[in-house]
Amino acid sequence: MKKAILVVIVFTFGLFLLVSCKSSQKEDKYQKILKGKWDLALWNNQQHEGVFVFKDSLLYFNTNYSTEISVIKINKDTLRANRVGGNMTFLAGYDYWIIDKADTSYFKLISSEGNITTGYKKKIYDELLKEPEKRSDTAFIDL
Repeated sequence: MKKAILVVIVFTFGLFLLVSCKSSQKEDKYQKILKGKWDLALWNNQQHEGVFVFKDSLLYFNTNYSTEISVIKINKDTLRANRVGGNMTFLAGYDYWIIDKADTSYFKLISSEGNITTGYKKKIYDELLKEPEKRSDTAFIDL
């Protein structure tokens, strides 16, 4: 009887670990993509300058010489920000943000009230804008 109880407890614990690890891997998708420094392109649907820095569960957002430091939680494609510091409220002022697009060079967030903000990785963006090496468009044929 004791062995059967022990087996059930171990099985239940193992199943719990398996399910919790699987769900956290899905949630980590956007956190891994967003991690790092991003330059702001749009804020409130208008071209703007600023910086996003995603670091683990913290987000630092700076624009117009004002900063917001927020703890973020990402669940599937929804980002929620809870302001913990800084002198302004930008992202935490909305109920949630939908991650409309996110890859290694660009992201787009849409707030619960329709505010669109985008960011890009400056290094990757600069590489895309580089002009390719100029090559001669003539050929020499030796007969």
